[in-house]
Amino acid sequence: MGEIAQAFLEGIKEIFTIMFTNEVYYYLLDEDETDVNVYGESTKKVYKEPVKLTCNVKSPIKEEDDLYIEDVKIDAVIKIPALIMMESTLSFQTAESREVLMRGKISYGGIDYLIDRIESTTLIDDTWQFYVFYCHVGKKFSVG
Repeated sequence: MGEIAQAFLEGIKEIFTIMFTNEVYYYLLDEDETDVNVYGESTKKVYKEPVKLTCNVKSPIKEEDDLYIEDVKIDAVIKIPALIMMESTLSFQTAESREVLMRGKISYGGIDYLIDRIESTTLIDDTWQFYVFYCHVGKKFSVG
């Protein structure tokens, strides 16, 4: 990683920890402990210990800004600086690792959000600066 990208990562993290005091808890699905039926569904998911992440949370989504992903109404958009993700125990830098993250959940303000999509944004010197989680509230039985 180049010096410019590293400087941006550090600056963005500092801004987020000062300006945006939102913290979410991310729970990774414990796939070994979660029982799945033949359809890839589970009525009782088991999660690993939470990871606390500083971020910017946009929730609830205003009616005039309604956002849908594959007919699912998005209830929260959570933007996390890449350096905060890097300093966590979460693997996120490949498409496969983001697929695993999408099976988890994010808890914020007493609400559990399920993840519909994760996007990397703001590429500087070949390094993504943010990860944006598009989430909804509701039951999701499918593990995959």
